[in-house]
Amino acid sequence: MTAEKARSDEVQVVVEKVGSERFKVTSDQLEDIGSKLRGRPHFSIFNSIILPIIVTVMTLFFTGLFQYISWWNSVSLQNATDIANRASETIEKATAAFDQRRYATFLFISSLRDLVDWKNPDPMVGISPRSPQGSNPLVGAERQVLLDKLQTDLRKERFRGYYEQLKKWNGTIEQLLTDVHYTLDEPIFLQAQGAMEARHEGIGGYYEKLKHINCMQSLTDSLTKLNLNSNSLKLRLAGMTRCFIELNYILARQREGGGDNTETTSKLHSRLDHIYTMGNELRCYALERVDYFIRQKEDSIFSLFTIWKWMKDGYKEEALKHFRQTKNRCSPQNRPT
Repeated sequence: MTAEKARSDEVQVVVEKVGSERFKVTSDQLEDIGSKLRGRPHFSIFNSIILPIIVTVMTLFFTGLFQYISWWNSVSLQNATDIANRASETIEKATAAFDQRRYATFLFISSLRDLVDWKNPDPMVGISPRSPQGSNPLVGAERQVLLDKLQTDLRKERFRGYYEQLKKWNGTIEQLLTDVHYTLDEPIFLQAQGAMEARHEGIGGYYEKLKHINCMQSLTDSLTKLNLNSNSLKLRLAGMTRCFIELNYILARQREGGGDNTETTSKLHSRLDHIYTMGNELRCYALERVDYFIRQKEDSIFSLFTIWKWMKDGYKEEALKHFRQTKNRCSPQNRPT
């Protein structure tokens, strides 16, 4: 049985020489020989069709995935850059408007003091009847008239500048509050708590919420006592506006000679100084916020680290940490300026 099987697997090949260095191979088993050399089966569906399709699909999938990640990184980085740039532009506009309003108020207080003194002259103050020897009393009187005119013109110019700044502030404060809400507050509050702390309102709504604000103490303390979020730069700007309104009301009564409602110049300057401190707090908070947004640009790039950070809720923790650090760094006691 073994011998027959061995003979059945044997093949016979005849090689004939047909010329110089030419040979002819003849056998009726050449097809079987080729089949044995190629191996069986002769045709594989997996190797010929399925495997190439799998390789093509996987190639297209990974190529598309890498292109999507590249697009995602580009869009995310641009969005993070835009957030940081818009936040920086907004705080520049807000602080510039605040500085102009404060300086105009400072000049107005000084001119208002001169106006009150002019309305209530000291009977002991005036042109001295004793003129220097050899001088003409009329010359001294003319000089005094000229000085009075210059003082009056200067006072008018300061009054005009104050009311121009007041008009400008009132015309832009709504837009400033909106810009601060969407560029400085909303991005980080969405990250910290998944939603804004409150619905955005106009200055009228904030005026009512802040009507009991103490303009003679830290804005952080005032907002905390009113159960308002001191991390909101929008509420800080609204609080400063409320204090400006209160000071303007006092200045108007002072100009009109409101009796018991008038305040001394030193008290008026003290009120303005406290508003100036509020402005410094706002500026400090805003700069810390902009720096935070700039650092967020690094986390906008897709990587294993950002995936791990997202799964561990690390972005929320970073935002909350920013709130704590900013409150400590920007308090009037710790701030270097």
